[in-house]
Amino acid sequence: MLPICTYSDPTSVSVGVTSAAAVAANSRREGLILTSLRTNTGQIALSFNSAAAVVNTGVILYPGEAFLMDERSYTTSAIKAISDVAAQTLSIQEM
Repeated sequence: MLPICTYSDPTSVSVGVTSAAAVAANSRREGLILTSLRTNTGQIALSFNSAAAVVNTGVILYPGEAFLMDERSYTTSAIKAISDVAAQTLSIQEM
């Protein structure tokens, strides 16, 4: 039998041209889905360590794409994001 996950309320953040925290550190995190909305016009780059996110590096989401955290990419650390275009929406579902 699979363990039951508890889901947080879905949320979103606006990602700009300066690296900033998109998802806070969470020692209870069991999973995470990050989605760049289809209506975005730029890419969103993610950083999963203490370093600032940098455009065109790391995990890059184009409009309509999603990142699903799995056992190989799992982290409870804060996740930073940056975009090459101001005001891009990153949808967040944390488990």
